[in-house]
Amino acid sequence: VSIEIPDSVTSIGYNAFSDCAKLTSVKIADSVTEINAHAFDGCAKLNDVKMSNSLTSIGYYAFRNCPSLTYIWLPKTLKSVNGGSMYGVFPGCTALQTVELEEGMTAIPSYLFRGYPLSAITIPNTVTSIGSYTFSESGLVSIEIPDSVTSIGYNAFSNCAKLTSVKIPDSVTEINAYAFYGCAKLNDVKMSNSLTKIGYRAFCNCTSLTYIWLPKTLNSVIINVTDGVFPGCTALQKVELEEGMTAIPSYLFYGCPISAITIPNTVTSI
Repeated sequence: VSIEIPDSVTSIGYNAFSDCAKLTSVKIADSVTEINAHAFDGCAKLNDVKMSNSLTSIGYYAFRNCPSLTYIWLPKTLKSVNGGSMYGVFPGCTALQTVELEEGMTAIPSYLFRGYPLSAITIPNTVTSIGSYTFSESGLVSIEIPDSVTSIGYNAFSNCAKLTSVKIPDSVTEINAYAFYGCAKLNDVKMSNSLTKIGYRAFCNCTSLTYIWLPKTLNSVIINVTDGVFPGCTALQKVELEEGMTAIPSYLFYGCPISAITIPNTVTSI
């Protein structure tokens, strides 16, 4: 069973096609700019989606529990996950291994892949920011962030239980709070050498992290609570501060269990 949505349609409503047990294919016209929450939730046989190339917003759980879906393409026009919720779009899509983001996308919307079991993704080199909770609780194993990105959002990769490695390019100047919180297997972080700001608890409870290097450009910790960047990093034994750093930011190592550190002789204030 299939459905072709005509090019007169601009919006697909809440739960519009949810739990259509026999639906296998849907063609969404380029006139559609909005897909609302739960629109295709629970379509267990859905395996072919032709997405609108004008889509600007998509609702939480829009494609939840579509276990036959193996591929999805998302256009550069996509700006937000709507519905007033903190949930992702694709949780329960257990066969979805390939997600293609259109070249030209500049920001990956907050919550888009939260709770989705993908193990890898290629981020276009046109993306400049990764939103809040974008990949939180996903199945990512490693991630290489392209050198177009300047900012990593609040909780962007938090609680990614399988994430072991992340490469943060030198274009990134800001990592927000909780960005990699609770990534228990994360043990390899290549840090940006242009980082100026890092959020509190950005690497909290990364219990496999043994080493971190921090650049001389780092000058502040973004705080809303009195807490550091590395609390709960119980294996973190070596921290290297780049020679040339002149001030160690307030709260940086608050609550961090490191037993020793070498402070560069360029530092003038702590």
